[in-house]
Amino acid sequence: MNRQSYFALISINMNEILSCPYRKFHPGMKISDDAKKVAEKRRTEVVALVKCLHREFEWIPLKAMRKERSERYRSASELADDIENYLKGAPLIAGPQGTGYKLKKFVRRNRVLVGGIAAVLFVLVAGVVVSTIFAIGQARALAEAERQAKISQAVSDFLREDLLASVDPTKAKGRELTVRSFLDTASENLMGKFENEPLVEASIRDTLGWTYRMLGEIKAAEPHLERALRIREEQLGQKHPETLNSMGRLGWIYCDQGRYNESESLYLKTLEIQRRVLGEKHVYTLWSTEGLARLYTRQGKEQAQYEKAEPLLREAVEGRRLKLGDIHPHTQQSLNNLIELYEAWDKPEKAEEWRVKLPQTEAVEH
Repeated sequence: MNRQSYFALISINMNEILSCPYRKFHPGMKISDDAKKVAEKRRTEVVALVKCLHREFEWIPLKAMRKERSERYRSASELADDIENYLKGAPLIAGPQGTGYKLKKFVRRNRVLVGGIAAVLFVLVAGVVVSTIFAIGQARALAEAERQAKISQAVSDFLREDLLASVDPTKAKGRELTVRSFLDTASENLMGKFENEPLVEASIRDTLGWTYRMLGEIKAAEPHLERALRIREEQLGQKHPETLNSMGRLGWIYCDQGRYNESESLYLKTLEIQRRVLGEKHVYTLWSTEGLARLYTRQGKEQAQYEKAEPLLREAVEGRRLKLGDIHPHTQQSLNNLIELYEAWDKPEKAEEWRVKLPQTEAVEH
């Protein structure tokens, strides 16, 4: 519906009230017969025309007719501004004064951005809650659960008090809000926030760093993951699953940066501890095994150490088939990586031998 239609219907609605000053006006009241003329001019039906209007539309004439002068629009230009606000989907002057209404309007106008932020928040909270699910021993289960509960509560408070406020349209001050800007705000607000709760800081930094990597922001990811690893080594020790998880993620970052020697050293150290503490078939161990193999195959054809990568990938395939089943995405990922290794290694017969072992579904891309 175009701008002239909105102004015409505003005029009709105002005339309806002005012509019947003693008649009670309520949301949902039918517009007078003049609306038919507007509909006819635009070659549509009144019903279709009215459906274009939201409940907010009625707030404008209601505010203009409020009994107390102080509660009305201060001028005709302010009324016009509110009509523009309605057309643009911005919060109305006539609307509720609470922040809830303004945030609701912001969400409607920025669905893609808010969806991205919601995904980051979900990953952040979920990462904190499940980070030790495979490693809690029976004797330490209660203490570990209490620690995780405290960390989850602290993260929740951080999100509510520090981060959600940053997307308040009244505080954005005209700057563009993106998922990257949201992560940057989180990074800034994190500085010095948890000096007395280092494990909370480590949990948040670990997830922020990995989210940056998923966005391709490797440089921004590195300091978060390095800091998370240092904290966890100091607080939990090198054998703790969360520490080992941080080691593996930092190994990926070094690999992404082409720092292959540092990446290999970190992966070998991680794998040695995981095999000894968690076992060779543990899902975390298999994840690191796959990561080290991928490191060996990513160093360019001249440098690629295919002889070292092959047994690692076969170990990852067999382990994941045993633990997760043939059709699990991680199992198929390992199979595809092994096939790609043989193709790069000029061993097409080996590639075909493993390709026939893929489930009869579309192969998962990696």
